[in-house]
Amino acid sequence: MQSGKLHSMKSHDCHVFMERLLPIALKELLPVHVWKAVTEISLFFRDLCCSTITVKDMERLEKNIAEILCKLEKIFPPSFFNSMEHLPVHLPREARLCGPVQYHWIYPFERFLNHLKPKLVIRLVWRVPFVMRTCVKRLQTSVPTIFSKEWILRHEI
Repeated sequence: MQSGKLHSMKSHDCHVFMERLLPIALKELLPVHVWKAVTEISLFFRDLCCSTITVKDMERLEKNIAEILCKLEKIFPPSFFNSMEHLPVHLPREARLCGPVQYHWIYPFERFLNHLKPKLVIRLVWRVPFVMRTCVKRLQTSVPTIFSKEWILRHEI
């Protein structure tokens, strides 16, 4: 945390922060009605993301989310919201259709791609000169390019 800002948080870190830490951190800082609304949205996501969820719980979440969003809209200005504000309305139904969210959300894939990133960068750096040479060779001479064939041959790319 530098100068009161959180840095380098992945999406899962933000999600855990919102579910677990935000209600505790804001309890003494905000008016009660604001804190309750923020806590309700945090509890919504915590309940939605638990490892075991019943159909009854999903129906309760589906019924309560509209009220929670209305409370947030009363508190925060319209510029605070974007099109993603509407997304939580659909999440309980998605969980009812697909099962617990940890089996179809993107976090595991995000972690796997982060693991692959160094290997991909090395491969891409190795392939860029080859791709450039191939592209320039295939272009006709009438097509102007930033790098002419002579420049590439002269610099051995």
